[in-house]
Amino acid sequence: MAEVKQEMEASATDTSASATDSTPINTGSAEMTKEVSMQSTTETLAAELSSNDSDTRAGGSSGGKKRKKRPTGVFKCDHEGCDKAFTRAEHLSRHKLNHNPTVIYKCPWDNCSKSFVRSDLRERHVKRHELRKMKDEAKAVSAALNGTKRRRVKKVVERPVSSQPMTPDPSITSIQGHVPISVPHVNGHNTNTATMDNGLGANKKPLINSLDSIILPNMDDQSPISLHRYDHNTAHVSAARDEANALQHDLSKTAPDSFINHPQLLPRHNHQPLVPQSAPSPARLINWFFDEHTVADTNLADSVPHMSHGNFFNPEDDPFGLSSDLMNDILVMPPNFPSPTQQTDITKDITKKIVQMIPELAGHEHLSQIHEFLESYWACFHTQFPILHKPSFNTHTCPTILLLSMIMIGASYYTSHPSRRLITNPRTFGDLIATPLRNIIFSSHEFQPPAPVWIIQSLLMLEHYERFTTNRVLHERAFVHHGTTIQLLRRSPGFGGNPLNNKTEYEKNQGLTIWEKWIEYEQLKRTALYAFYIDSSHSMVFGYQLMLSTHQIQMRLPCDEELWESYLTPKEIPSKSEQLPFTSALKKLINREYVQTSRFGKKLLLSGLLSIMFQMQQRAIQGTLLEMEDIRDTWQESLSFAFDYWNCEIMNGCCSSSCIYWKDPDQSQLPLSLRQDDTRCKFPVYHMAQITLRIQHYDYYIYSGAPWRMNVEAEASDYELVEKKIKEWSSSHSGRVSVVYAYMFLFEVFLSPQDCSTPYEYKFHSDDDAIHERLNVLALVVILIWAYNYSVEGPESKILLYNPSATNLVCKETGIEYLRRIRNDMSQLVGAKVHLSTPRETLKYHNTMIEIATKLTRIQNKHHMTGLLLMISKLFEENYWEVGGEFSRLVKNCFKRSFGSPKIRCDDMYISSAHRA
Repeated sequence: MAEVKQEMEASATDTSASATDSTPINTGSAEMTKEVSMQSTTETLAAELSSNDSDTRAGGSSGGKKRKKRPTGVFKCDHEGCDKAFTRAEHLSRHKLNHNPTVIYKCPWDNCSKSFVRSDLRERHVKRHELRKMKDEAKAVSAALNGTKRRRVKKVVERPVSSQPMTPDPSITSIQGHVPISVPHVNGHNTNTATMDNGLGANKKPLINSLDSIILPNMDDQSPISLHRYDHNTAHVSAARDEANALQHDLSKTAPDSFINHPQLLPRHNHQPLVPQSAPSPARLINWFFDEHTVADTNLADSVPHMSHGNFFNPEDDPFGLSSDLMNDILVMPPNFPSPTQQTDITKDITKKIVQMIPELAGHEHLSQIHEFLESYWACFHTQFPILHKPSFNTHTCPTILLLSMIMIGASYYTSHPSRRLITNPRTFGDLIATPLRNIIFSSHEFQPPAPVWIIQSLLMLEHYERFTTNRVLHERAFVHHGTTIQLLRRSPGFGGNPLNNKTEYEKNQGLTIWEKWIEYEQLKRTALYAFYIDSSHSMVFGYQLMLSTHQIQMRLPCDEELWESYLTPKEIPSKSEQLPFTSALKKLINREYVQTSRFGKKLLLSGLLSIMFQMQQRAIQGTLLEMEDIRDTWQESLSFAFDYWNCEIMNGCCSSSCIYWKDPDQSQLPLSLRQDDTRCKFPVYHMAQITLRIQHYDYYIYSGAPWRMNVEAEASDYELVEKKIKEWSSSHSGRVSVVYAYMFLFEVFLSPQDCSTPYEYKFHSDDDAIHERLNVLALVVILIWAYNYSVEGPESKILLYNPSATNLVCKETGIEYLRRIRNDMSQLVGAKVHLSTPRETLKYHNTMIEIATKLTRIQNKHHMTGLLLMISKLFEENYWEVGGEFSRLVKNCFKRSFGSPKIRCDDMYISSAHRA
């Protein structure tokens, strides 16, 4: 118990340490330079580890520094004879485990008999063992290098690296606009630190101008390596382990020096990590967010269901008994899938079941067209979100509730389906299904945990329909019941529940063939992942809080679409490719490493980045990031670069169709917006992510005149507050970066790329778009750009200020003319085309966005937006989606303010067209 108390006391005084950037300067031979880095960093690591071991035992601290004494806490321990007090209630709760332990955790290392009352304390202790082992290994590497390479290293060190003095200059600091260059430690001594002006000036954002071939943690931190408290911080223990591994990495596999100096020469998808110098190291975010998750956020960790011990989706578990040679096993007993016609076949018996469940459908003019709505489902929704197994789907065996959900979704996409007939308002038929469907699902005897997968699928489809296609009442209902779906899912196979614990379910699964087991397993996984995608992407689009955490996704990414859409006949079975666990793939993405995954998996990686962004923002609001000073100001840029890496390297551009799978080479049955030859943005959530990293929905929404948001009315004081925040945001570099990403979205939606041989423009029809979230993002982006320009430059004209009843409102340029002019001006500023059919390399693209933002104020008359505002307002005016009509009125309000109207509030925004009439 003495050891337990020591661990508890140590945990109460945890502090952070950081490692230095040991990236070598190119002084000649690349091989000799790498040897310097490897030797010097190894020697430093070994020396620090050695001092750490002795200091820890002696109770001292490195460099003679004393630990800052924490203030006396108000949470006092009431155990007899204990006078401990703590500043936080959770610290007191953990301390009480010393007096009344519930579980004893023993150290798993040989010849160690220590035990602990908390699992995280044991993990820290275990990592101390690992750290000491690393020390021995580092010493061995250092000794080997000293014995064989000392003469060659000395020659490299003595060669001058620059005209800068070799002694540190205290006047030189790392500031914005300067790139710190750190000369590595040599024989235990730290040489000079110099700065290089990148040409942007002291107050500008530095451009990323090079690649590093080895990932080292904390590479932008210029302080000396200090490991003396790593045993109390699992994030930094992981950083030390990563650094030791990097030291032993085969340097011959890294990118050549020519690529480091010339990043444009780096081939796409070379599977080497992209590490820009002067950009924040992703290792900080990875180590802290993933490795420190259970320590940094104990409340969230306690609420996360355990993912191992029989859970369906632990990557190491195999509840169905699927062998590693899946394809050969399937061919032993090939499936007998129904005919493709049965995916849309509707008989009189099926129609009767549908009408019995929803009598209002009887006699409706579209009842005879429900097979066409199913065709629309497969072509428009399934190609984007393949959560059903199409080859084995049969309308004759499909549960009626699920079939109704598919028909409802198909009706919402029907106007975008190329083979549609000219019918009036197919969404009215969808509304007849959607209105009673939630009550029908809730009253079903299957609506209880563990719920069958088709119940979850039906709820998710209904939620999609309610949010994007219908009236305000159903739109609000989707948000109210979102938590219900997530809670049901958590108690089902997707997250924590295990139906195999139920004897009936177990016996049922035992009777399945190998391919039936695989289909059910993959379908469960895809449904759970789609729920996570909805949670994160809809949070981005609509601005509500997450209900699922990245750390709750303990499953592998979906299989390839070629396998999922296969009829599993011997002639067409593709080779099975192993998919990474979701969190492993996400770490690689943040680390700027290419991730090979399915088309659906690419979308899920974006949702993972969104989830991390929201979680980090929430922690920043709560103040917990104050405990990690070195990551507080850098995680936004790390995520911003990760979003760009996803766009350029994983997706090959957000305008590509790389996430759409259509088995038939003929794409004529696909909606135009999903085809390969359509150059419009297919992932508006990506642009919203870059915006929301830097400003929240609420601020520019209220600033534009919205009377309330999420049913909370905005008062005059609220507007004054957001007006101040908008002023600060619009005058910042970060604000200008978000505006650039917003402009890029508008270019991609309305204009052909600049490298097209024949320029053209897109006629956007709001009810015909097969990418439903694009409408909401379009409105938000236009409002954001207006807020920036209005805040900086004021209205385009003051006609309505002097004559409120004036009707001769003449726009200075049309919306399309405005976008072309702004795009051309941006291109002239950076000396290159900014809107291309395929994106540049990540570094070039990211740098271009930063450079445009740096020079954005040079573009004249950006506030001449009345033509654009009028175009967008009319576009939403006739939208069947009632929220679209609300956006039309809000944008029209901005239009009037740009003509000088002093009235801020858009009082009629939320009045439906029926009430307004």
